[in-house]
Amino acid sequence: MKLILNIYYTLLFCVIVLPHWSAYGQRSNYPESSQIKFAVFSSSGELIPCRIHLMDSSGNSYFARGLPKWADHFVCRGEATVTVPEGRYSYVIERGPEFTRISGNVEVHGNQLISVERLLHSHTDMKAKGWYSGDMHVHRSVSDVRLLMEAENLDYAPVISWWNSPAKTIKPLDQIDIPFGENRLYTLGAGEDEREGGALLYIGLRQPLNLSVKSREFPSPMKFLNEARSINKDVWIDMEKPFWWDVPTWLASGEMNSIGLANNHMCHSQMLENEAWGFSRDIHRLPNPKGNGYWSQEIYYHILNTGLRLPPSAGSASGVLPNPVGYNRVYVHLGDKKFTRQSWFSALKEGRCFVTNGPILNVTAQNLLPGSTFEINAGETKNIKLDIKISSNDPISHLEIIHNGKIVDTLELHAQTDNYGSDSRVFNYSANPVVEFSGKGWFLVRAIADVDFTFRFASTSPWFLNDRTGRPYVSRKSLQFFVDWLGKRIARVKSNVSNPDELVEVLAPHNAALRFWKNRFRYVDNDELKTKSLKFDSSSRNEKIPVVTRVESQPLISAVSRLIEAMEYIGTPLPADVVSKLQLLNPGDDDKFVTQRIQELLDPLCLALVSVNDQGPPLTAKGKAKPELIEQGWRSFLIKVVNKPGRRGRLLIESPNAKPLPHSPSELVPSRWMQLDSYDGQPMNPNLSGLGLE
Repeated sequence: MKLILNIYYTLLFCVIVLPHWSAYGQRSNYPESSQIKFAVFSSSGELIPCRIHLMDSSGNSYFARGLPKWADHFVCRGEATVTVPEGRYSYVIERGPEFTRISGNVEVHGNQLISVERLLHSHTDMKAKGWYSGDMHVHRSVSDVRLLMEAENLDYAPVISWWNSPAKTIKPLDQIDIPFGENRLYTLGAGEDEREGGALLYIGLRQPLNLSVKSREFPSPMKFLNEARSINKDVWIDMEKPFWWDVPTWLASGEMNSIGLANNHMCHSQMLENEAWGFSRDIHRLPNPKGNGYWSQEIYYHILNTGLRLPPSAGSASGVLPNPVGYNRVYVHLGDKKFTRQSWFSALKEGRCFVTNGPILNVTAQNLLPGSTFEINAGETKNIKLDIKISSNDPISHLEIIHNGKIVDTLELHAQTDNYGSDSRVFNYSANPVVEFSGKGWFLVRAIADVDFTFRFASTSPWFLNDRTGRPYVSRKSLQFFVDWLGKRIARVKSNVSNPDELVEVLAPHNAALRFWKNRFRYVDNDELKTKSLKFDSSSRNEKIPVVTRVESQPLISAVSRLIEAMEYIGTPLPADVVSKLQLLNPGDDDKFVTQRIQELLDPLCLALVSVNDQGPPLTAKGKAKPELIEQGWRSFLIKVVNKPGRRGRLLIESPNAKPLPHSPSELVPSRWMQLDSYDGQPMNPNLSGLGLE
């Protein structure tokens, strides 16, 4: 057995009570004396389905009887009559982001019937350009979904029919995709598993999952994820929000299909400003009301910076949170392909998409859609021309170009305004910048509207910049972000789960994820690595370590097997060629041969050599491994121990550079620049085994 040395170089359960949105801010008991009759027409003069918000001067909402309603709005096919008491009212009429927004005021007295006739204009036609919109998180009645989608000009919606319930009464479906109207489609049988670790959305299952759970932690969401894949290997699994606690674990599983960048905390008329029971942001750095929106973006950028390709998605959670259906939506480009659920998700998987809850953001890079890849050689820069067109019901002062998580260009925007009356206008923007990108990675374009009460934005999916090796850009900082996140999540699990057997089962996927993230440090780009050479103290006895010629094969091979397993567990496995050669050794082989061969293979990986004496301190010598560290990252080394006396105590490893920083004298702070730890968890042993070679 060899000791493993890790060195780090450094410069419940939760109940959330939500308002009952279906009754929030409503007036239902009032004298039925007056009526407001709405008639909304398209530019061709036909009645057009739409959404209407009607409020009195106190902010109370009013609805048309018999029509689908939620939170502060209702939908209709173009005509609706609302009974109200006398007073002054304001209204807003919308039909998704491709149509103008209409607003106005009306005052009623006595038993009046007031008619409001308005025109809704289409300022862009995305479907004609090959783009199809979808809201991936809908909690509304199936009987209402057609009108809801038509009123929002939404093309695709999966309808959640099981959510945090055993679903024993829901039978398997013969048909889950329901086409209707003008090339629209909704999917039945979608579901949601939302517990302590967050929420996963399942789309494309004919048979619901039986979400029988003992607690918010047990069983692990991974149990149901595996069941879903066994039912339908092509089921689409969406991480509903980026800041859910289990996101690092779900990412490491390799089973995720998308992540909710435009998520339901971004509401139509307000911002849900916290992270619920998820991984909270630093509210001082990212203050309300828009901080949660920026936090979602930052986490998504960290994901891309680890080399994972994951498209952004969008969901409104209408029926749970106070959003209209389709408020948060993802546009997917199909081109000339027939619109089906399969073709829509196939294009989404390729990243040919953008997400929005307001601006329509059309961008190509060198005439290529998002999701495309450019080749860039190491150390070179690449100029890429962007063609950007935006139409929005809200003004936008600037847009941003993001490269590897950083804003590399900010473009001031100047609108060409289309007016459709005094209370309805559209802001159009265009730009054709040539942006210089340095080094590989990814880039995207985002636009944030000048709205102060919510995070109203649009973002493209990324384009990628790869070198000829095809290997993605990997950032050490982003990997460490997820390692640290997982450490906090594992601590929460340990405090939440008291049953030992359940704790082992719940922790298993988190521990596997930790190994995954640590293992990815080997892929960090060279320009990300900042190394620091280790120096051995000249006062230590750098003497010649005795040669070990013979150790009993069976226990030595067993110890090496544990070493291989431990290195894999902590995320820095031994080189594959070394492992394959070690695994060829057999306990029946000659002891001298086995002892010599193991040293030949492992000595080049040892940072230091230690010889244990009968008495006094051990002898030390520099090993063959290159003594370099990664700034803000872990490096794992082996220590070779020659233990001729067969001692079984614990070998302690110290360094003056790894002394604690708190309460250190100021003159010593610069010299205390690393963390030092020896791994002695399973399958390793904290004490020496007594073998002559470890």
